Amino acid sequence: MISKYVITIVLLTITASLTPKVSFAQTYQEMDAEADAAVQRIWGSAYLDPIGKKVVAEFDAGNYAKAIEEANNFLAYAPDAHGGLQLVRGRAHLALYTSSGADKHFAKARADFLFAIQNKPENVSNRLYLGDLYFAGKFGLEADREYSKALAMDPASLPALRGKARAAYFARDMQGCVNAIKGVMAHPEYKKDNDAWYHLRLGQCYAVLGDKANAKLNFEKAVTMQPGWKGSWVYMAFAKDGYTCKPAGRKGPEKPFERYVHSLRAYHCPDGGAIALFSVEQEDPNLRDDGLFHENEFRRVVNQAGYPESLTYANAGWLYGDAIFWLESARRQGKPFEMKAHNEYLEVLNHAINAEAGDSSDRNAPDYRSLARYERAKLLLAHPDKQIKILAWKEQAILSNIPAARYAGKSVANNGADVKTRIIRGRVYAEAKSNARAALQEFDAAANILKNAYAANAADAAPLRAELLWRRGDELVNLGEVADAAVAYMEALGIEPMNANAISGLERIQADPAVAADPAAAAKAYELVMMARINAIAARANKARSELNRYNEKGAACSALRTYQDIMTKERDKLRALAGSIRYGTKVGEHYTNTLKEVENVLKATSSSLGGC
Repeated sequence: MISKYVITIVLLTITASLTPKVSFAQTYQEMDAEADAAVQRIWGSAYLDPIGKKVVAEFDAGNYAKAIEEANNFLAYAPDAHGGLQLVRGRAHLALYTSSGADKHFAKARADFLFAIQNKPENVSNRLYLGDLYFAGKFGLEADREYSKALAMDPASLPALRGKARAAYFARDMQGCVNAIKGVMAHPEYKKDNDAWYHLRLGQCYAVLGDKANAKLNFEKAVTMQPGWKGSWVYMAFAKDGYTCKPAGRKGPEKPFERYVHSLRAYHCPDGGAIALFSVEQEDPNLRDDGLFHENEFRRVVNQAGYPESLTYANAGWLYGDAIFWLESARRQGKPFEMKAHNEYLEVLNHAINAEAGDSSDRNAPDYRSLARYERAKLLLAHPDKQIKILAWKEQAILSNIPAARYAGKSVANNGADVKTRIIRGRVYAEAKSNARAALQEFDAAANILKNAYAANAADAAPLRAELLWRRGDELVNLGEVADAAVAYMEALGIEPMNANAISGLERIQADPAVAADPAAAAKAYELVMMARINAIAARANKARSELNRYNEKGAACSALRTYQDIMTKERDKLRALAGSIRYGTKVGEHYTNTLKEVENVLKATSSSLGGC
């Protein structure tokens, strides 16, 4: 392991007179009023109307990705919205899911439609859109459920009748299938544009119900209108009595059509289901969709699985995890987010927050809605518009109202609302209001709670402890109190030696004109900065070594060694880049020389080990 120089934290002996910035604390009530005004700005027609027109125009033009992007320009900052814009966004996700099959579009469309239903359960269209989404995903039971609910609200709805007619067969609701198709055919708005298909499906449903006479009548009508269907497996299977229940034996026929009939009979038994049916249907291009529907339905029955009627705790966890994965991936690149990506992350976090059944019965489980709210607040604070930044205040207000019983005893990583609400307050004061004194008060309050209510050395609390220290340092620098700031930064580095924010804070102190003008202060600042940079490199090297030690099997070990060699080469190059700034003959010079030597020795040993690969 690379040795780490331990720096004793000493107050900087800075005697230069710096004029502290004067700031006046705003009360919570005043900040509440500002946050409310910011929300009203978002909802104002002058802000909303132009966006709404763009969303509709892009959707109508078939530019679904652009319609989603425009909708997020508003909805990302209005998580409670459940009106027209949100439905158009959901429909755009549905269109993209239908064309691409991408799970992310299914999940986002479902979240949009379910939230709309949650807020306007009487709206038939919301149910229809959700039914269409499930049907596009080949989930017959769920599609049938939503179309049935739409019909319960409006029995005369032609779209609901059409949806039920399509989905009921796959949900094994054969009488519902018959009733829906009859309802379509009797509807005053029925255009008779798909007679053949309706008769074909009606024949199938009658056949499964055992009504052979009506089944034959409708099959014959279908092939009269579409003569080519007479050679279809669906029609021929009826002629072979393929819709009559007959449990499959151990040995099935070998010819494809005979296997289809054999499996179809078994599938339509009340407690049956022939796995062979799925592969047989999916081999035939005309029956592939049927095969996918039947497979999903079979799995649902066997596994007692399916999509529930609202977003659940598991859904909230998936949405939160998806957002964090992409957020962390983007943050590792070290570049500012594009606004499109920024809003996409907010879209998914908002869905996690809005999960109606988003709580777990397990007291120790992660509180995904609270965690998502904190991440949402951080993204709002990263926005360049100060009015948007202030929206984060609304998030802390909600977190601060969470009953203590909900987070008491949980780890910070699983909730920590009592700490995080104060971090958000402090950041709003600092980043939106430039109010360093008020920010310091909040950061100190968070640190005290973290110390008293959570285990001081808990691994999951360490990142927040370090964050509070370097944020404290930043505000002290803003106030001109650089000696105390240096202490805060060094304490943060004692927890996380690689913390870039703390190192950056020390560099700010070193660059301060008043520090540079004082030789003793400048020398101490130089020492702290250089030691921090070298220690960060040593810490990354040690972390890489820990990762390498996980691999024991030879093939994996060789690959890991090559990765380790690449990492160590980069760290050595970073050390060499510091050479021009090193003052040799000092503690910094000694630490630098020893660290560089150890890294180079490690690289030699690694090259030797790779010789055996």
